[in-house]
Amino acid sequence: MFKQQRSIQNAVSISGVGLHTGNQT
Repeated sequence: MFKQQRSIQNAVSISGVGLHTGNQT
């Protein structure tokens, strides 16, 4: 259960943070 939730959170993090970090870096 935790691993599945973590996987989803990771994907969302990459999608959401990816845009922010893409602009920052």
